[in-house]
Parts: sequence; C-alpha cells; structure tokens
Amino acid sequence: MARSCSGSPETAKRRSPGTASRYAQWCRIDAAYFAATTTKGPNGLLSLTTATVDTAGTLANLDPFIEARYAGGANGAKLTHWLTSPATAEALSKLKTASDSNQPLLQFVEDGITVPGLPVLTSTRVDAATVAWGVDSTQESYVLRKGTTVERFPSVTNDGQYVRAISRIRLGFLNPAGVARLYDAP
Repeated sequence: MARSCSGSPETAKRRSPGTASRYAQWCRIDAAYFAATTTKGPNGLLSLTTATVDTAGTLANLDPFIEARYAGGANGAKLTHWLTSPATAEALSKLKTASDSNQPLLQFVEDGITVPGLPVLTSTRVDAATVAWGVDSTQESYVLRKGTTVERFPSVTNDGQYVRAISRIRLGFLNPAGVARLYDAP
C-alpha cells in the first residue's frame, strides 16, 4: 500500500481520487469523449449521428428527457446515464413541482440526482449547445492499447516525483443512433 509523506495510509487513500481525476484531465480523455474530432485522438460524441431532442432553449420540465429516453429506445438502446454540464445539473436541481411551489421536482440521492430514473453525471467538457447526452453504457467501449506506460522521475527542485503516463485510447460507440442528444437547436 502506498503511503503519503505523513506516513498515514488513510491520507494516501484520500489523495488518490484527486490524483486520478487530475490524470484524466491531463490526458484529456473527457475532452475527446465529448468533442467532434480530436487531433491525434479519437472522435467523440459530437461526431455521431444520434437521436436528437430539441429543448427549445429552456428546462421548464423533464419532458425533453422523457422524449430522449424513448428516442434512444426506438433506436435499440436502453439509456443508463445522463451526461450534463455542472450548470445544467444545478438548473435541473432547481426545478420545482409547480410554478408557485418551493418544493423541488428532483430529490438528491446518495450519488447526486436522477432524472427520469437515470443517474446524472457531470463534466465541464459538455459543449454549451448540449443540455445533456443520454447514453447506454453497454453500447460504448473504451479501448486502451497495449503498451501504456507510467514513469516516475525524481524532482531535483523539490521533494517529490514527476509522473508521466503515455497511452493510446480508442472510444467505440457500438450504436450511435441509440445515443440521445438534448440540445437547443438553432
């Protein structure tokens, strides 16, 4: 088990998720996943011909999400997640049961919110025109090519280590028509 500078295994455990998150950002996997094309990288969600739902620029209710679930189902997918920006997740959390009510339409669950029965995952890489992506995780694949390397180098200027990771990835969308994009059509 890795130990942190303080020698406490518990501290190392708390630091690990942050390190993994930073690594994912450094690798720009999220950016490639949500992009149309990536230089020297895989094509992402915006490159697909997907089922689309126009939100008409507003989130007054959950009807677009229900429509997207049926659109995905009509194309052979059983959506498992919504992918949104943090701002959209916050806007969804603020929806009320009625215009004159202060009761929230959605309830927080252990790991966030669910919108028509599906968990909401957030990423800052969702483009501004997209409200949400509805995806079926069983119809997507992430391929990590053999030969991925992680190297450590001592830092001579401070008491630490530099880490360099090199990997080749490929994103596979097995049923592009089953992916549902909710967006504000121009």
